[in-house]
Amino acid sequence: MIPKPLVAALLSFLLVPASAQALEVILDTGEGQPAGPYLERLEGAEEPAPRSRAALPPLNDAAERMLPIEPSRLRVAPLQGQPPAHVRETLRNMPRPLCLVGSDSQSLAWLEHHRAALLQAGAVCMLVQAETSEDLERVRDTANGIPVQLSHGDDLAERLQLDVYPVLISREGIEQ
Repeated sequence: MIPKPLVAALLSFLLVPASAQALEVILDTGEGQPAGPYLERLEGAEEPAPRSRAALPPLNDAAERMLPIEPSRLRVAPLQGQPPAHVRETLRNMPRPLCLVGSDSQSLAWLEHHRAALLQAGAVCMLVQAETSEDLERVRDTANGIPVQLSHGDDLAERLQLDVYPVLISREGIEQ
């Protein structure tokens, strides 16, 4: 599980132009996951390497300590329109699609409905709302092969001027 400060730093780097400065490691606790898959396209790779569909690791203590997770800027609701032009331009630098989901029934239904397309696109899901480890397990079971990371999502929501989930964020824009 990627620690919260690292998630925020990673997301800020995902949404900057490829010409930005190189990344600098500030803290490595050894509990994180490689950022390589998120950065492959920014570094000029044609396509990300195929990902294995290995079984999900068990929840660790770091994930348990993050719960409950409740965003302050996001809510379950229909998406209304697209973000401003400058945000859409920023999205064109995304190395891979990202979806924001919660453990609520609407998010689970959305995730189940879009699962095949999300898998094919190599999306990563950010779980922005969950109260218990059972909620996290339910989302991971529904995702069934799509990586799921815990995140408050508020930094990303602010940067993208977004206030609803579940959504898919990709180079093409934001959709539900």
